[in-house]
Amino acid sequence: MRAALSRAGIKISGATVHVKGASDVEDAVDWSILCRDGLTIVLVGPQVAPLAKMVRGEEVVARKRTGQECVQVIRSLYSVDVVKDALGTEGSAAAAADPDLVIAFNADVYQEYWRRTLASLMLLRIPVAVTFYCEYEGGELSKVLDKPISAFSADAMDTGDGYIRKRYRGDADHFLALTLAAPAAQLPAARSLWQFEPNPNAHRPPIDCLAKPYRHGVRNAFWTAFIGAVAPARTGEPEPDEEGQAAASDAKRNPTKGMVGGHEEL
Repeated sequence: MRAALSRAGIKISGATVHVKGASDVEDAVDWSILCRDGLTIVLVGPQVAPLAKMVRGEEVVARKRTGQECVQVIRSLYSVDVVKDALGTEGSAAAAADPDLVIAFNADVYQEYWRRTLASLMLLRIPVAVTFYCEYEGGELSKVLDKPISAFSADAMDTGDGYIRKRYRGDADHFLALTLAAPAAQLPAARSLWQFEPNPNAHRPPIDCLAKPYRHGVRNAFWTAFIGAVAPARTGEPEPDEEGQAAASDAKRNPTKGMVGGHEEL
């Protein structure tokens, strides 16, 4: 997380990071070192600890751990509007609901059930960093980000929404109502903050997930980051230039540092 913030050009002190798709794994992390650095962390996912079924009106999970007061936990599917609804819009809660960076650890964000979340983040032009187990997942993500017209089509969105409704039933209604997605032609093109590559911060080198016998891979072995650019992705190809992208970023986020070209590099 520290490396992702640095590479995106975001100062840790005073920044807010949302961890989407968080589970008991992320909840078990000792975040105290980043709390001391002035970071605010919001863990959001349907399986955050303590494990339990999501219940309407009880999204915020009590979490009292010494030195980790900067961490808040929300049991829900993720979007910024869901977090705002859970935390409120006043004072420190409002700041915690406004992320400088969204990160997903070992998440298959290329799957259709993530489409609504990804579309909302691209519309808000919030930097998104993702880690992966396996190298082939970079190609899967490219299929989504390089061709938004088809990847975020009405049919693709409906398929993802249908999966969410089937798996999370009534708990999905709240997420779907709050997380509105624009038609694919109105979505901004994605631009890369850094290309899909082996993660230099991983605890050990990646392995070939497709070699027999098939293996699950190494946690956080690969990573990439992207952001919604300025202009709509009318053709599925990234359009805006660096100057336009920089204008879309405010001084707080400043995600353009180290930015490279479009997702043809993934």
